[in-house]
Amino acid sequence: MQFTKLANQSIEEKVKAILQRNEEYSDKFRKSALLRRQNQEQHSTAIAAFKCMDGRVHLPILTYLPLGIIKPFRSLGGKFNLAWPYLDAKFKKWVREQVENKKECLVLVTYHFSEGNVGQGCAGFGCDVEAARTYVQKFKEQIVRTYHDYRRKIFPIIVGIETDSHSLLLHADDGQIIKVSDLQDKTKEALYIKLVDSYQNLSEQVTVDLLELVIGNIKHMKEIAYEKREAHDYEHREWTVGFGTGFDWLHAYNTALIVGPWSPRMDQDLLTAFSIIKKNMDEGRISDDGFIVLLSTERNEHDNDDQAIEKVNFLQQFAKNTLSNSSYSGLLEKAYFLPVSIDGSGKFTDLTERLRDFPQF
Repeated sequence: MQFTKLANQSIEEKVKAILQRNEEYSDKFRKSALLRRQNQEQHSTAIAAFKCMDGRVHLPILTYLPLGIIKPFRSLGGKFNLAWPYLDAKFKKWVREQVENKKECLVLVTYHFSEGNVGQGCAGFGCDVEAARTYVQKFKEQIVRTYHDYRRKIFPIIVGIETDSHSLLLHADDGQIIKVSDLQDKTKEALYIKLVDSYQNLSEQVTVDLLELVIGNIKHMKEIAYEKREAHDYEHREWTVGFGTGFDWLHAYNTALIVGPWSPRMDQDLLTAFSIIKKNMDEGRISDDGFIVLLSTERNEHDNDDQAIEKVNFLQQFAKNTLSNSSYSGLLEKAYFLPVSIDGSGKFTDLTERLRDFPQF
């Protein structure tokens, strides 16, 4: 069953769908190892993306890149600030790893909107595309200031995503907005010249690798040009709250509200997510028998199970306490808490039993 059709199914069906989705993603990730290696051999630029939790903003699909090439940073509303200590630490770690490996970094600072229906834009900015553009411009400038010493290694650019056509919108150095859907008839050479003219500060290699994203986006748009999408594919019918990291496997239209552990006011982000769940229930867009709260932490080869359990335990208790002490406390009895750790392929391990008698602070 498509995820968009699960909104009014039972909580049991939703849990089954989440488990199946994760299994399918991790299997696909493992099978795409060769494609990833080939891509990295041809395109040396490391790519990160700051983006909204919206499932429509799935850059590997939009750009035809293999899974695992783009390092995602996802947050409710796509709002970030490098003054947030945890975000600063994680992004700094990623940058240093790339620089140590002699890689240049392309950082995509994204926002999204709908041309056909303003109300299907980014709820985090009140569906106000100009407010979103103003915010991401400030964030891009913050990256430039913060990483001034790496100015020949880190190249942040603003990228809009029009979710009706799936077109990328590239914000050039001079402020011009280049809609990729308008470039579909251009040759590869013409596209490269367009990028060189638009981004004169980019290195040659980064420009070549940005070109790959543009060509991939054109290919994707041509493939979906005649695809029939139903109205509920665009409605906000989320029935899952994801809290933590490692959610790249959970991209599906209007399914999950992802709250990253970045902001010092995580409680406010969680309350925003819970308020959307309650509204969806009250207005009949999702079944009211339950919703999923997915607590997740990424586990690399250097982490042991105990470290992952400590992190997920904190996330679960924080989410429960935030919900129980809020005006949405009635949702607590309808919340299905699913604590997991995520390995390098995106596959999760259910930690429910390990946490059952775990010490609480």
